[in-house]
Amino acid sequence: TLAMKLRVHDDIGHTIMSARRALQNEESIENIRASAAQWENSINLLCHATRSSEPHDPVTYAVERADALGVRVIISGMLPTDSGARSLLALSVRECTSNCLKHAAASELYVSVSINSFSCSVTVTNNGTPPTHEIIEGGGLSGLRRRVENAGGAMSVISLPRFVLAVSLPLPCVLYPS
Repeated sequence: TLAMKLRVHDDIGHTIMSARRALQNEESIENIRASAAQWENSINLLCHATRSSEPHDPVTYAVERADALGVRVIISGMLPTDSGARSLLALSVRECTSNCLKHAAASELYVSVSINSFSCSVTVTNNGTPPTHEIIEGGGLSGLRRRVENAGGAMSVISLPRFVLAVSLPLPCVLYPS
């Protein structure tokens, strides 16, 4: 299931780039529709796979997904009970897992959680190779930032001397469609 999800994820990325290229090059409407149909099929496969195998708790799923990819997630602190905060914490872990594998060759992800009456703060680092330059947010980190800020939170990415993702979320954390 994981391999299928990763393949579908890659297919979605490819079809998005194809659709964008078709639009930028002002290709025929048939080519644009073919790209859109391919994109829709990939999304449907991903949604079906997610619904059939994802546990109810997003943090558990994120940790299991990381483990299946060879990354051990070490969490310190109490996890939030708020469902919105848990979802964004899980999304942070999932994004950092992908990035630490792609860019840092990491095998461990360190997640520190701090909660008070009004907010939840999450810091994510890893044991991989430190960045050699400032990290420019791509689609994944930018999407995470959008979700965090839509929920009333804040996010920062520190590149040097080591990668650090810091997310602060209000409690309760209400998620809005992004």
